[in-house]
Amino acid sequence: MTRNQIDYTSLDEWRRDRGITIIQLSEVARDKGVKVAPRTIGEAFRFGLPLHGRVMLAWRDAFGWTNEEMLWLCMNGPQVKLN
Repeated sequence: MTRNQIDYTSLDEWRRDRGITIIQLSEVARDKGVKVAPRTIGEAFRFGLPLHGRVMLAWRDAFGWTNEEMLWLCMNGPQVKLN
């Protein structure tokens, strides 16, 4: 993994534990007004590519994450205990 890649392992584990598919993540973002294709999310997970901030904010609002949880799950932030 290069320095510019993002490690989505925490987010991937979080969604798998809850039975959420990548397609559902895309639908959640679209329900919040953010257009993102499942392929875009899948490629971000697979290759460590950054996702648009609006996608992460949509997930934060939809799933009730705190800002700290969003940073940990989506941006390699320090680990926090999830609510």
